[in-house]
Amino acid sequence: MHIEQLEYIVEIAKTGSFSVAAENLHVTQSGISRSIGKLEEELGIKIFNRSRSGALPTEEGKTLIEKAYEVIIKLQEFRKSAKIQSFQALRDLKISVYPLLIESIFKNLSSFTEDNPHIQIEIKEAPSHIIIEKIKKKSVDIGLTYITKQILEDEELESEVLLNSKAKICVSKDSPLASKEYLTPQNLLHQSIILYDSKEMIEEMHYFFKKYGKLNVLCVTNNVNLIRQFVAEGLAICVTYDIFLRNNPYISSGKVIPIDLLQYSNTSLSIGWVRLKETKITKSTNTFLKYLKDQF
Repeated sequence: MHIEQLEYIVEIAKTGSFSVAAENLHVTQSGISRSIGKLEEELGIKIFNRSRSGALPTEEGKTLIEKAYEVIIKLQEFRKSAKIQSFQALRDLKISVYPLLIESIFKNLSSFTEDNPHIQIEIKEAPSHIIIEKIKKKSVDIGLTYITKQILEDEELESEVLLNSKAKICVSKDSPLASKEYLTPQNLLHQSIILYDSKEMIEEMHYFFKKYGKLNVLCVTNNVNLIRQFVAEGLAICVTYDIFLRNNPYISSGKVIPIDLLQYSNTSLSIGWVRLKETKITKSTNTFLKYLKDQF
């Protein structure tokens, strides 16, 4: 016995016709006749009396049709419930993003929201250590940040590196450094540097430059546009990574020149996603991660 056989007998009883039932269910009349015949043979009961005027349920058939109708109603309720559950599973997606990555994934987010209007996305910027805290508190589904050794070794977390980003020095097109193919830490010692206000970045920069001399920090800010303006006008240089330079209008216009940095402790930065291992990965998250991989 199959579900479609129950649907067939309910539709035949409702229409009083094998041909009309077949048309309504988008199957052939011969197919529906064979299926009902096999069901009657299996049950040992004749369900319909067939005649030129149509099909009428037998007394035994009436009872079976009533039971079949109850099963179909339950099946419809089941399908409706499953559809609602599936829809709800796709509705909400909370993401925490390292601030400098927002521009890098802008096209990704635009494509994702356009193709999945039924999924509600909430995106908040946060430093890397705050992102990890939010993930462990289950206040976000996924974090997008740089992947550190601590993250990789944390047994509570699942992560994936999407790309490795190279260290870059950004200078004004009018800077004497602009013509150089690459720079070393020694080239930067007497330069004014503007730093992005990231605890990890600031600590790393000061620790690294202890080997070469004191770092001349002109300004620390989390205002990305201010950093770009300072560099473009030749007031400072900045240390960053190429992933953070995507969609940078100052670079595309030629006002700012990115140059490779050698001998830096982190000449490559791993960028990827992080989530809590114990939580069930949702359809929304899976869909978003596919878009993210395509973007990178």
